[in-house]
Amino acid sequence: MAATHQLIRCQPSNASIVRRTFDVLDQPEKRNTGYPLDSAYQPLVKKIYESRYLALQDLRAYIERPEHHLTDITLSIAFLLMMAEIQHSAYGRWRSHLEGVRRIIKLRGGLHAVAQPSHPQTLSVVLNFIGVDIVSCITAASAHLVPRSEEQTQHQEYIRQLLNDGSYLHTGFPGPLKILEGLALVNHLRAVSSIQQNKEDSELDYRAFTALQVIMSISPRLWAASICHRISMGMGAFTKEHPKRDVSPNSSSTVICITYPQAVDNIEGHWVSVATLYQCASLLYCIRTLFLDRHRSKQTNRFLAAVGIDLLSLRQKTINALWEHLRLSLHREKYWRAGALFTEYLIWPLLIVGLEDCGGDDRVGHREFVINALKQLSLCVGKLSWLDAELFLKSAWEKPWQTWDDLFYGTHGNCAFL
Repeated sequence: MAATHQLIRCQPSNASIVRRTFDVLDQPEKRNTGYPLDSAYQPLVKKIYESRYLALQDLRAYIERPEHHLTDITLSIAFLLMMAEIQHSAYGRWRSHLEGVRRIIKLRGGLHAVAQPSHPQTLSVVLNFIGVDIVSCITAASAHLVPRSEEQTQHQEYIRQLLNDGSYLHTGFPGPLKILEGLALVNHLRAVSSIQQNKEDSELDYRAFTALQVIMSISPRLWAASICHRISMGMGAFTKEHPKRDVSPNSSSTVICITYPQAVDNIEGHWVSVATLYQCASLLYCIRTLFLDRHRSKQTNRFLAAVGIDLLSLRQKTINALWEHLRLSLHREKYWRAGALFTEYLIWPLLIVGLEDCGGDDRVGHREFVINALKQLSLCVGKLSWLDAELFLKSAWEKPWQTWDDLFYGTHGNCAFL
């Protein structure tokens, strides 16, 4: 992984890595990688492939012994191989490693048995696995989420338990765990909606409203303050979540907590921006897939009216906040000096805003902003999957699409923009 990072970062420009010419949306069978690593023609390429081969050979030799099948080492290596595949391509063989991690966890008794606070290294692997499993479902069509729906529910329950007992966490997810819980709920409800073929369902509408409220009720500033407090205490960037809030339609505590940029140049300001970016991107994903793309019952409108939410107004406000925080993050001089600490978290917000607010002839400047950001950040963080996101967006802008499922059906659930 380090050699791949070094190779990508040492390129004078992304033009040194040649893209394959195919339509990302219409030819999924050729999608394995839009920017093949070996096109860089650099001595490190050979080292990367040799290292991958040796790693797989060593792993094979290790797990041939039955007593090694379910060890912490096997679990950690499987997870690292998955992340290495995602680094090489958003469409690579990462899913086989994801399923390997899932199987090891299941055979060891499930999430609660494996992720024990007394074993922080294993806990970190499991929590990062949960983050990847949830976020990778976002770039899948609803029909492809049906087999993964049960796991999304399990992730919700596990995250909820961690929130309730006040555990400190580090999932690799750059925001409050409540956002991750909300995303898992959205993924599950999309699968349910697919089974029901998008028919009106008041119960599903109510649960969709609940998912929206879960994401809206989060305060990026409180979360950022808790991270910075722990850093100042020498405990690392772990988060302690705030008490569970009442998100029922009758709750007076339901508020919109989208944070707008302030003139802050400290580390806490960066974390506020990152958390707000993910909150906004999550809101747009929820609004698009559970409200705009579905036939809603009249009860949904009553739910929204009861708490004073105008869906289209909320969507536009969220888009505006997302753009503001992207610009704030990308143009801050101190931000760039911070290196990959913050840049590695921007691919998904860029993808979401690229899909939700970059269509049409009047958005040329917005499209250029997103593409340039993806190219530059790919060099910074050393991930080819970010260039795959660029190809995906360009294909999406060239073809008309109506729903989220239209966009991602061709990926067959094998797409991870991380």
